[in-house]
Amino acid sequence: MISKSGLDILDFAPLLMVPKEKGSFAFPAVDMNGIGSITLMTASQEPLKLPVYFEIRLDSPTGEIIAQGVHKPGEGMQAPNMPIRMHQTSIPLTGTTDGKKHKLYFVSDAKGADLGTFILMGITFNAK
Repeated sequence: MISKSGLDILDFAPLLMVPKEKGSFAFPAVDMNGIGSITLMTASQEPLKLPVYFEIRLDSPTGEIIAQGVHKPGEGMQAPNMPIRMHQTSIPLTGTTDGKKHKLYFVSDAKGADLGTFILMGITFNAK
């Protein structure tokens, strides 16, 4: 695993560390038309003991909220032959879409809680 400024790489797949303070990252141009929810796949070394709040925003980390949800505490699933626990949460889209491409910001907030090693491994955009 290679680590650079919160971006980890495992077998050449980028992984994002979720910080204890509010943090964000963005996809440059996404049309959310036809999307009903977003599933976040995460991993931790220990069971997740505290909630982590996520918002999906348009065009800036403080832009219009189009989805929000809570990654709830839980044991997760032990990954075979790996020292990590896998988790996932689905966040429903609640905002409107205009059929245009927007910079899409994912904002996390652990409210200052020490999450240990908690990474975002994947994102799935689910159709309506």
